[in-house]
Amino acid sequence: MIHNIKDILMGDQLNSLVATLAVLSWWWLPYLQDVSTIAALLLPFFGGLWLVSQVIVHWIKFFRGK
Repeated sequence: MIHNIKDILMGDQLNSLVATLAVLSWWWLPYLQDVSTIAALLLPFFGGLWLVSQVIVHWIKFFRGK
């Protein structure tokens, strides 16, 4: 019973937080756009780096016979 009340209260807090962030979105939305732009520029680089590292790891495993 107490566990259910805790879940209900945490849900209300989460709803209040989301509503507050929505009201204040005019303040933080430009920062989110900047982060998104930077992430979009860096994603191909890090994706390529990840791909190359995975190929190297698989080659090492293949040539070691594992």
